[in-house]
Amino acid sequence: HSGSCSHSISVCLGCRTLIKKVEMEQHSKKCQHIKICEGCNEPISRQFAKCHYSQCSSMRRCTCSAWVASHDFNEHSRQCIVSKREAESLKNRIEKQKMLQQAGVQ
Repeated sequence: HSGSCSHSISVCLGCRTLIKKVEMEQHSKKCQHIKICEGCNEPISRQFAKCHYSQCSSMRRCTCSAWVASHDFNEHSRQCIVSKREAESLKNRIEKQKMLQQAGVQ
């Protein structure tokens, strides 16, 4: 019996409970140990979320250290203070570099 049964049962990524595959989606929505990846919409373990994000092609890391879904990234960057500051300081560094180069040329 156990041989034929194993394929219809799965382990919850979050709480490690054995659950019937048909009930897994329902369980995933309620389980506190699980969150849905904003990028690929897969249920992932909260504990290993960063590990998932670093490998998930649908997630990007902002300069503020937040993981953001690729499709929300531009919006996040527009509103992110750290990202704005980073962009600003990069722009200033580039302008300083140009000024130094021009000063060096003359």
